[in-house]
Amino acid sequence: MSKLIITLIIISVISIMVVTSLKKCSNERHLKENGILTTAKVYKAEKKPARGYCFVFYRYEVNGKIYDNHKKEGLSEIKEENILGSEVPLLYDSDDPSEHVILLTKDDYEGTSLHIPDSLPWFNY
Repeated sequence: MSKLIITLIIISVISIMVVTSLKKCSNERHLKENGILTTAKVYKAEKKPARGYCFVFYRYEVNGKIYDNHKKEGLSEIKEENILGSEVPLLYDSDDPSEHVILLTKDDYEGTSLHIPDSLPWFNY
């Protein structure tokens, strides 16, 4: 009986993770196709070498309201000294500006109609 309960719990957790992931992908695709373009200002980059990534903290404003957020990127890609103070394109949802996608890497531009810059000076390519 306890094996059945544990199996059901594991299946439930995996199902929730799959649904959440699918919803996130769908939302990101919607933003890339229909989002409103603005810029975000990067104010902090926090490297986590032991974990192999870097948090990029940024801020953007919509209709007088300021939104703060961050994105995790691979450590090998980021040039901390070049990203601080940079203005980076961001697409947000007109109904809920907290829903957004920031365009930090060339891969982030996939699915948008925006021109991919020849170089992104804050990343190693």
